[in-house]
Amino acid sequence: MDIIQRAGGAQAVAAHLRISLDALRKWRELGRVPPKHWRAMADLAKVRLETVAAANLTLKPPARQKRRADNDRRAA
Repeated sequence: MDIIQRAGGAQAVAAHLRISLDALRKWRELGRVPPKHWRAMADLAKVRLETVAAANLTLKPPARQKRRADNDRRAA
């Protein structure tokens, strides 16, 4: 389960943080929660701050970066 789901889902997180669902969607696309929101996410998800930081490493990475990494590996 990702940190956004653990925090109550996209709509609950967006409402609590007063951000749009599009902004939250962008977090998932970028594969990270902006650090200024870590404390609120930790509180919502009822986890330690370190868990939110670690979740940034496990969110889906951007497809563009993955494609770029694949292309870099092929070129090497």
